Amino acid sequence: CQAQALALRKTLPGDWLWVGATAPAEPGCTPQALQTLLGREFRHAVFDAGQGFDAAAFAALSGTLRAGSWLVLLTPP
Repeated sequence: CQAQALALRKTLPGDWLWVGATAPAEPGCTPQALQTLLGREFRHAVFDAGQGFDAAAFAALSGTLRAGSWLVLLTPP
């Protein structure tokens, strides 16, 4: 799934924020550090819930996206 998200990131233009325990691309942050980005806007985002799903961080992330953005949610199989 991570490889597909990285490929999608290369396909769609704009700035992408990666939120997860480890971010394979910049800019990125952990779910716990997401509140430091409030007030900023991103075109698209990836939320990697492979190490657990933080509902508050997911809601905060959705608030940083511009209208018409993609929010990709990665979950364990």
